Amino acid sequence: MSNTKLSQADVARLLANPAPEARAEVAAKLGSDLDNPTLSDAELVLAQEIIRVLAKDVAVTVRETLSHSLRKAQRLPKDIAVQLAKDVEQVSLPVLEDCLVLTDDDLLSLIKDNAASEAKWTAIAKRPAVSTALADALVDKGSEHVVATLVGNRGAQISDEGLIKVVERFGDSAAVQEPLVKRDKLPVTVAEKLVVRVSEKLKEYLVTHHELSPAMAADMILQS
Repeated sequence: MSNTKLSQADVARLLANPAPEARAEVAAKLGSDLDNPTLSDAELVLAQEIIRVLAKDVAVTVRETLSHSLRKAQRLPKDIAVQLAKDVEQVSLPVLEDCLVLTDDDLLSLIKDNAASEAKWTAIAKRPAVSTALADALVDKGSEHVVATLVGNRGAQISDEGLIKVVERFGDSAAVQEPLVKRDKLPVTVAEKLVVRVSEKLKEYLVTHHELSPAMAADMILQS
């Protein structure tokens, strides 16, 4: 048996030892253990119940370890994923960035929560895949840093309207301009709005990588 696998001895030690270090050690093992295909139904239920206990632990370090351990677990109970996502930043960020158990509705509710922090929105913007609905919500509410992170994420699907709004809100931001110009695809309408704002180097990139002819770029600059 691998020494990373949660055992009955771990459970006994968890119950007998009130030290946060012992609970954190168990939390660290749960990530690899939860998705183990050899777990019986009874073992899976036991592991999930332990997760529920640890997710309410008073020690932030225990909940943080649990979040890191379970950030990619496919059998993480939905209610615990949401609970961890709503926790303090130290706990929530790994889950917000990687947990596929969280749905768009779960994440949209966090984006719309005015109490949510920039760090949480940035974590959502970094997810391997960001839907159009999530991306447009982040564009509407996110800070310069959040939006720069989003447009630099190749897994983020941003609508044409969302991209135009990015230019309207942060078109003069160097932090946003470069990742925006270097997206794989950029609508001509967005490229036209950017060409009068960006550096010569980025103008050249717009012309060579997007559907913007040198003549069109020159005309836009002269009109500006």
